[in-house]
Amino acid sequence: MAANAIAANADGIAVAIVDLEAFNDPIERALAAGIPVVSYNADAANARLAYIGQDLYGSGYEMGKRIVELVGEGDVALFIATPGQLNIQPRIDGAIAAIEESG
Repeated sequence: MAANAIAANADGIAVAIVDLEAFNDPIERALAAGIPVVSYNADAANARLAYIGQDLYGSGYEMGKRIVELVGEGDVALFIATPGQLNIQPRIDGAIAAIEESG
């Protein structure tokens, strides 16, 4: 990501940060080259300038409340292809919390 953008002297970079550490060095290199970097859809606290997107845990929590409302009773399965992925895991965690709180 960063090598191509830096070489091309990009005006900016927007990236979904789906891993806690993998994007840190490329983001720091882009910023050092004067290229602003923002994250969207997934985020991790690092040197990026801003996160643009919804509250991932909060959206999952609201989804969980809606599941409880629509399903009523019985088992519910939530799927995540890559556990821990920073754009999906917080949503799953929020949904589980809302479902568990409903009793």
